[in-house]
Amino acid sequence: MVDNIYSAFQAEAVAFLCSLQIAWTKGWRQVFESDCKGLVETNNTSSDSTDLGNLLSYIRYWMSKLPLCSIDFIHREKNQAADCLAKKSFMYNSSEYFNMPPVWLINYLSFSFTV
Repeated sequence: MVDNIYSAFQAEAVAFLCSLQIAWTKGWRQVFESDCKGLVETNNTSSDSTDLGNLLSYIRYWMSKLPLCSIDFIHREKNQAADCLAKKSFMYNSSEYFNMPPVWLINYLSFSFTV
């Protein structure tokens, strides 16, 4: 699925889908935030997206498995932890999962309005 990404919008959707799946396996059941307004709006309406195709169905399916889950929009400036993670992701050639926040992220987690 990752090989067939043709836009930033699709990349955001794939990343969110992976986050849902990880959250489900870890037992996390709460709210998600995204700075991708288009993804939030598309998911939170009953409309479909030709840009996302089946990805939107997969996202909605996994969200239904998390009964307390919702997705809300947050401006990137107010979500410095996610912005930092996105910038650092270019340093990795594969998926990286953290059970604890890495040292370089801890300061961003103490700012107000962060994840």
